[in-house]
Amino acid sequence: MKVEYTVAAAIGDLNADGLADFLVTVHQSAEKFNGESVVFFGDGRRKPRSFIPSLRGFKTSGTTHIAIAAAEKNLPARAVFSNSIGGQVDEGVPLHVYWGEQDGFNPKRIWKIPFHSGYEASAADLNADGYVDLIELNSKHAGEAAHADPTLGANIFWGSREGFDLDKRRTVLREHFPGTSGVADLNRDGFLDLVLEPFAPEKSGEKDMLFIYYGAADGFDKSRRVAMDSEGYSQEHLIADLNGDMWLDVAVTSRLLHRLRIFWGGPNGFDSKREHRLKVSGPLGVDAADFNGDGYLDVICGSYNDPISGFRDMGSLIWGGAAKVTVTGIRSGCLVFPHWDARSPILTVTATWISFHPSTAGS
Repeated sequence: MKVEYTVAAAIGDLNADGLADFLVTVHQSAEKFNGESVVFFGDGRRKPRSFIPSLRGFKTSGTTHIAIAAAEKNLPARAVFSNSIGGQVDEGVPLHVYWGEQDGFNPKRIWKIPFHSGYEASAADLNADGYVDLIELNSKHAGEAAHADPTLGANIFWGSREGFDLDKRRTVLREHFPGTSGVADLNRDGFLDLVLEPFAPEKSGEKDMLFIYYGAADGFDKSRRVAMDSEGYSQEHLIADLNGDMWLDVAVTSRLLHRLRIFWGGPNGFDSKREHRLKVSGPLGVDAADFNGDGYLDVICGSYNDPISGFRDMGSLIWGGAAKVTVTGIRSGCLVFPHWDARSPILTVTATWISFHPSTAGS
């Protein structure tokens, strides 16, 4: 019995003839996760006993497990499939670029870029030539099938007077599982730099890392790549001058550590040993703005889950910026006001910030 892409099997009497039937689950086809699982009916007319394949199979998608429930009372025997995933095996879904015009956007004015495992996209003039470039992340979300993909990582499509050329003007910064990117001139040399934050390490069991590629007139090069320890399942980051020293800093959420980690920038670049940590339960999402209008940046971070109570969506925490800049630059003080909604067993948490007056801001 030849069946490709099988992952599980079960034996039972599906047609109530007293003979055991053999059910085989098919995880996928060559290109898609949509497949057709097969049943082989037991044939008692032959010696030794054999099986006859069914004329039609069962439409399944990314099936991982199968179980057969025996007939009982008025119910016939049933086959239960566990479908886990759908779509393309290589996650070959094109990127969509909608061209803007004076009258706005039109679904018909679209450019579809062939791509795999697209995760995030941004645009900026990375090489300061006056033309906008596109940054697209191939995240390797398709798993090991994507390991040999030459476009794995951050894909940079360089803009020019003639537009884009996907084959001739394309740079790939190969990194595994890139989830988010940030663009800014971190070292103040006049060229934009690229921050890449993977959502998983290259190999299971390794530490999460944060990568910085420093830009130049010739674009990006591995020789100008800095890797920093970013342990704790970081998913997004913020680039801003959080301590007022005129150098951009990078803040990342570390959900497993329950910390918001701030890597301080400076004339000598970044160092994972030069950081400040703020306590947040299950941080997810980080941003900065002058929320209270005092002229100083405040930091807001969402709390996705409480590891003790198990509650989800715990609200947001805001740390107020201060006039007196210290080594850390961010005050750890934060007021959080929980309230109980009698209509729902969910604890809702709102947050406010502490405003620090210049004369009372301590170090």
